[in-house]
Amino acid sequence: MTQRTIFILSASSDIGRGLMTRYLDLGAMVIGTYRRDSGLEALRDRDGAHLLPLDLAQPETFDGVAGYMKEHGLSWDLFIASNGTMEPIGPFLDLGGGAWQDSITANALAPCRLLQALYPLRR
Repeated sequence: MTQRTIFILSASSDIGRGLMTRYLDLGAMVIGTYRRDSGLEALRDRDGAHLLPLDLAQPETFDGVAGYMKEHGLSWDLFIASNGTMEPIGPFLDLGGGAWQDSITANALAPCRLLQALYPLRR
């Protein structure tokens, strides 16, 4: 059977890091993204682990992830989006529209754009 490849958006989050660890323990290859690489040291040297920088606020970095995958002949079987921000926090009417727009972009639109960029690489 072919080794499964799992793509984890935001492997640097607590949930993403836990999922990446679990899938690696099960023998899968895991491609994980991070904005900040703190806390990923234990995963960096694991067999089957690929860690790639990605900032959802900078869509121009999406092509770098797709390019890396193409260059290394990687495709994916399962896409997991474990990204998310709780900001802005506060009464809705007291917060500026820009803060809500940034949150919606980071939590919903950017992951969809990334999935669209990576979809041709699915297995």
